[in-house]
Amino acid sequence: MKLLPLAIGAAVLCAASAAQASPAFDAFQKICVAHRGDAAGALAAATAAGWQPVPKAVLGMIPLSDGKMSGLDGRLLSGGSGMMVLLVAHSDQISKTRPIPADICALGVTGDAASLPAEAGAFAEVPATTDPDVKGASVFVWRAGAARHVPVALASLRPEQANHDVSMLAVAAQGPVTLLALTVPTK
Repeated sequence: MKLLPLAIGAAVLCAASAAQASPAFDAFQKICVAHRGDAAGALAAATAAGWQPVPKAVLGMIPLSDGKMSGLDGRLLSGGSGMMVLLVAHSDQISKTRPIPADICALGVTGDAASLPAEAGAFAEVPATTDPDVKGASVFVWRAGAARHVPVALASLRPEQANHDVSMLAVAAQGPVTLLALTVPTK
């Protein structure tokens, strides 16, 4: 997954603010998960919840990893408990080794985020794996099942399998920011 550019952007925007982990995961579920990574839906939900647009000049400073990402947009929410930054984009490939187009909805959180990996794992209901393209991230990959999520091996993803019923959730701490990123392959 193309997390580094999004993490850099979130780090620039979040600076040294603090946010609580549980409200962050709740926001991630309501904005990214509820809209299955759809940028328009996620942005509309964030705006309706009082989040402010990330200035275009700031978005322009975020590197879009070798031109493979497009449609970058974002919202931010700050308050007494800190700052959260929502970034959405479309990528031509989910990682350097997986040329599968996908929508990405990521939430950058500052402060104590120690509970986010456990919250992500409990939500995903599948074991965490690692991705050599995303150093230091826990990655959860699943397909929706009848009653619960069904694990999908990250290495088994192929372009011909790309469809909207596979989800990837990555949790990574990069500098002062913990990033939750939902990646949904597009058809």
